[in-house]
Amino acid sequence: MQPLQALFAIIVVFGISLSNACLVFDATYNIDTSKIVGTMTDNGQNTCKFSGTVEEGKKFLYASCIEGFASYIRTDLEIAAYSNHGNEHHFHVEKERHSTNPRNQYYTLSARMYC
Repeated sequence: MQPLQALFAIIVVFGISLSNACLVFDATYNIDTSKIVGTMTDNGQNTCKFSGTVEEGKKFLYASCIEGFASYIRTDLEIAAYSNHGNEHHFHVEKERHSTNPRNQYYTLSARMYC
């Protein structure tokens, strides 16, 4: 293989691996009960699960993650953090309010990075 072809092959492989990177956070938050349920997906693999109550006086709600991964969301539901084997990411969470029933008002929470 000529040096130029080898360089081109490396660039293509590297570009494909970067273009497939995608970090997705999706959750729902019940306004009345303060319960949150959601997932963090990294390149199509569910790596973390959010399930619990956002408590007053606490700054973060931590997710349950598979080994090598960690995540939390701030209790103001504005910022989330994610770690993939030490590669740290912080991102803004989009929050959309839904009020189809006054007794069941909730937010959908979402964020996308590198998608």
